[in-house]
This record gives sequence, C-alpha cells and structure tokens, in this order.
Amino acid sequence: MKTRFTAIVLAVFIALSLTVYASADTWPNFGTVIAGTACNQPISDADRAIAIALHDEDGDGVPETRLPSGLDLLAEPDPATGTAHYYLRGTPLYAGEYSFILVALFEDGSSQLLHCSLRVDPAIPSVIAAPEIVCGVNESATVSVDASAIDGGTLSYQWYVNSIASTDGGLAVIGAVSSSYAVPTNEAGEHYYYCYVTNTNNGISTGVYSSPTRVLVNGISSISVTTLPVVIKYTEGDALNTLGLQIEALYSDGSTEVISDPSVLGIFPLVFEEAGEQPVTVSYKGKTCTFNVEVEKSKDLVEIVSMPNKMNYEVGDSIDITGLVLKVTKRGQETLVNSGFNWSPKIVTAEGSRQITVILEDGNSTTFNVTVAPGKKDQSIRIETPPDKLTYKVGDRLDVRGLTITVITNKDSRVISSGYTYSPATFTEANENQQVTVTYGSFTATFTVRVEADETSVPSPSPSVTSAPDQGGTPLIRVTPPPAETHDESGTPVIIIILAVVIALAALAGAVIYFIMARSVKKPEAEETVPEEESDLSGSSGEEPPSEENSPEAPKPEHRSSVEPDKTDYFEGLFDDEEKSDMS
Repeated sequence: MKTRFTAIVLAVFIALSLTVYASADTWPNFGTVIAGTACNQPISDADRAIAIALHDEDGDGVPETRLPSGLDLLAEPDPATGTAHYYLRGTPLYAGEYSFILVALFEDGSSQLLHCSLRVDPAIPSVIAAPEIVCGVNESATVSVDASAIDGGTLSYQWYVNSIASTDGGLAVIGAVSSSYAVPTNEAGEHYYYCYVTNTNNGISTGVYSSPTRVLVNGISSISVTTLPVVIKYTEGDALNTLGLQIEALYSDGSTEVISDPSVLGIFPLVFEEAGEQPVTVSYKGKTCTFNVEVEKSKDLVEIVSMPNKMNYEVGDSIDITGLVLKVTKRGQETLVNSGFNWSPKIVTAEGSRQITVILEDGNSTTFNVTVAPGKKDQSIRIETPPDKLTYKVGDRLDVRGLTITVITNKDSRVISSGYTYSPATFTEANENQQVTVTYGSFTATFTVRVEADETSVPSPSPSVTSAPDQGGTPLIRVTPPPAETHDESGTPVIIIILAVVIALAALAGAVIYFIMARSVKKPEAEETVPEEESDLSGSSGEEPPSEENSPEAPKPEHRSSVEPDKTDYFEGLFDDEEKSDMS
C-alpha cells in the first residue's frame, strides 16, 4: 500500500510539471506568525489534494518561489480516503512579508495554484524589570531590565521617567539607551522608571514596555546624637574615641535609622589640639549634628638642655636668651626647641640672683637664674634737641615730634626719644616764653615755646605778669593791646558800623534843618492866601487840618500858587533876608 502511494505521488509531480491546469487559482492568506515561535498552518482548499508542492512552472526542477526560512510542507496521509492533509509547519526565523506559490493535484486529475502570503513579525521581547529601589540623597541607584527575544533579533532600549506608576505620560530620558540606567539621586523624591525594549529582526521592529520600577530617594531631614561616646574627657593631643556613639537619622517620610557604625559617619576633629570645651561635628548623608567634649591642657615636661650664652648682667640690662635650648617631652615624645618662646622679665631692675621664666607657645614654661650686678644709675637729663614745632596759639596741644633727651648716668649717657612725660600738654594763655617741663624718672628738664593769642577771640586788655630774663626775673607789667580790628557778632567790622551811624545822624540833622527853614519861609505867605474859613477851623481846634488824602471832601484851591508857593521862592526869600542882614 505504501509503495503504491509513493508511486502515485511521483506520478503526480511528473504530471504537474507537464500539465496545463484547468482549475482556477486561489489566494490563501496565512495571516501573521511570530518569528521564533512554532507554526502549524493548514493549507486551505487542499484537504482533497493527493499532492501539494512548490510550483515549478517551467519544469526545470527549481520552484519559482520559496517557503519562509524555517517552514516546510508536511503531509499527514488519510488511509481511509487515500488522500492527505497538508500543513505549513516549522519555526520561522526571520521577520518579513512572504509570498510563495503552491500547486495542488486532485484525484480527478485537476490541479490548482495556491498563491500564498504569510507575515512573520519579530518576536516580542521578554522583559523583566528590577524591583523598587529605596536610597538616600546622593546614594547610587540603578534601574535595569533583563530582556531577550526568541527569534535572536537585535534589542535596543529607551528609558522613561514618570511621576506615577504608569507607562503613559512619561518623559524619555536623553541618553538612557542601555539595559540599565543610573538614576539621579541628588534630591529627595519618588519617581518611576520604565524601559521600552525594541526587537529588530530582518529590518522589522517590535517592542514592549517594561513594568515601572519605583525609585524612592529618601532625604534625611535631620540627625541627632542619641548616645554619647563612653569617653568625653580628653587631654591635648588625644584622639577621639567613638566607642558607644549612636546617631539617629530622621527621614523625610517619617522613618528613622540608628547608625552605630562610625565608619559611615564623618567626624571632626579626630585629634584634639587645644584645651577647653571642644565641639565634635558628626555628618551623615549631608546632615550634621554636634556633641561637646572636655579637653584638658597637657602637662608637658620642659627641661633646659643648654643655658643662654649670657648669664651675667647689670641693673637695667635686657635679657638675652641666645643659645637657650629646651627639651619638651609630650606624651613620651621628645622635641628640642630653640625658638618660638617668650620670657619674663625682659629687663633686670634689681641686683642679685634673678629668676627668668621661659614660656613656650603652648603655655608650658620653665625657669633659670641670672646674676645681676649694680648697673648704671641715672643722674640727670637734658634737652638734646627741642621739638620741631616751637610756636603755638592758645588752645593748641604740644607737639613733641623731634624732641630728644640725653640721659646722663654714672657711666655714660644715652639719647632717648620716648618714655618721658611733659607738661603742659595744652596751652591755655598767650605767652612768648612758655616753659614746657619734661620729666624722665625723677629728673626734669625744660624748653621754651612761644604761645600767641588766638586771632578769632577778642580778649579785653588786661595786665599780665611775665619774667624778664635780662632783669634777673624782676616782674614787669605788660598790657596786651586789643586787636587792631574788631567785629560785631555777625562778623561786620565795628568801624564800618560807627561810620554808618554817623552818616545816618548827619543826614537826619540836615533834614531837620531843611524842614525848619522851609516852615519859616512858608508861614507868612500861607497866612495871606489861606481862606478865612480854614484859618478859623485850624485856630479853634488847635489841630492840624486834615490832608487831602485823608479828607477827600475838603475844598481844593483853584490856584496851586496861592496856597503852596514854589519852593524856589523859599530859598529866594531866605537868601534875601541874609543879604539884607549882611548889608545892614
């Protein structure tokens, strides 16, 4: 039976290659399959066929079309009917749009062309996202996906960030194009990151989003010391002991964390260099807190290795410590010191054995003794050079620049320019020979300056007593004259005011004389021209008649010359009388 079936199939293929088919073509579409996944597609309209093969139109044994890579034509014989069921089976390897032509041969000798089409899509990547991440500010945090494609296509990645747990509405992160992405953690907050994974096969791409990964950057609000170290008292130079120190961190979401591992903390200082209460600063993830410790001054051993070169002095000499070398032992470590220290006293002021104290920069000290013999003794002083300025005004302060003094001792002399006092410091009155006394120790010397009166003041003349050197100190009376020019309070010279007053008085006197002379000339002529009514009125009341301005109702004279003669007439009459008197 099997041999018979095989022979029939071979005969059919030979016949198909030489036969012109009479049946109509069909155009089956096998739809879409995924590359890398198994395909088991029945061939439509071929259940009655006794044979199906790729069409070889010219019979050269090479079909015009090919099946997609990974697929084959497979037949399942049906012994009952002597036919077979044909399938397109296998696993397609490459994505793409495929077309191929099959020929089906039926029992009745007819045939049919099958113009088949099949789409093979790239495999959808399999993507597994990493779990959520909780970290602190500025800590490292990396999101990632584990992706693969069963068709062996090329995978590519693009990360997105969103404020919610969704793949909708996110923003693409520029440059984040690998399977992992180190997210920024410089600020506290909550974000969601997801990745779109693309599979490209044979130039065709398909992709899928990963599930969002939650990243919580939990910022620390504050830290505080919950337990102090077991040691909080130290000596200068000791190192901090952090045993027992515990820090509590409060996060922005309200959670807390207790840190007892000092290696994750920033601590300063680690060594105490100064005595006194010292703050210790602890930092953790950008936050700081402090606690205080007590540091005592170290008790260093100070010894003199080499004495100063000079050990004998006289009273008044300055101590010279050249050659002094000290050995300082601090916490078992020895150090030689030959500079950087102070000493007291600087000058020896009494004879005998005197103790000198040497003080180091850190406050430690030691002492040694020197021998002091009687030294120089001051006997007197004199003015070596007077000050540069020797002329002053009342109210000025003494300027001693340039003043030097010679101090004479029992052995020698020396010139000094400081260390003395002087009196007076301010000049309160004028004096051509004002003595200034300079005092140094128990000795004094004097020099003379000139003090002039202040030109801005107006002192009243008063006698002043001074000493005349040429008469052996006999008192003389000297009157200081007032300044040549004085001013009133407003600053105007008094002489100008006096001249102004004199001119004003002269002008007033001239006006009075002129008025009297005018009245003496005007009165006789007025009596002749004044109407009788006006004369009666003025005589009866004894008052001045009202002026024309004040009494608009008074009658006006018809002729001005009859009431008020021309002023030139006054002078003519006046001078006529004088001429007459002269002639007589």
